[in-house]
Amino acid sequence: MSIGGPRAATGARSAYPFTEASALDVLQAEIGRNFESDVCERMGQDIGFRFVTRFANGPAPFCAPLDILKFFCKDVWTELYGKKIDRLQTNHKGTFMCTDTAFLPLARLRRASAADIARFLAIHKGLIKGALVNLGVNVSEVSTQLLGAVEDTTTNNNPLGCCFTIRTT
Repeated sequence: MSIGGPRAATGARSAYPFTEASALDVLQAEIGRNFESDVCERMGQDIGFRFVTRFANGPAPFCAPLDILKFFCKDVWTELYGKKIDRLQTNHKGTFMCTDTAFLPLARLRRASAADIARFLAIHKGLIKGALVNLGVNVSEVSTQLLGAVEDTTTNNNPLGCCFTIRTT
């Protein structure tokens, strides 16, 4: 998969701060209301799908899900979050675990409740699903698991990590 030139790269680097700011605005407006994480996930899916459409130029040069996931964890993740995924594991049966030990979007949510963090992560789950679907992976589910306790991050500067489990069909 080729990158769409310097213009596309500039747009890709500016996409994440806008996505994060928009997601935070949505969450802050909805705190204290009965807010469904499904809405966040659908919003993230749309953003991820559109991001890959602008990021990638032409059809994927590979078709195996593992190759696509490697590309996603290396190139797409770097454009979205400024670094590669720390660890990619698979059981070779359609389940992939992407671990980011210092997931940067969570750094701004240190004082948020666990429920608000879960809603915020729903956006990123959707973003991953939308991006991978656009790359040609049949994703059935994306789930998250925090690495570290939210309470610990309020007293020190240790970043929260996150493990995204991606199940394909």
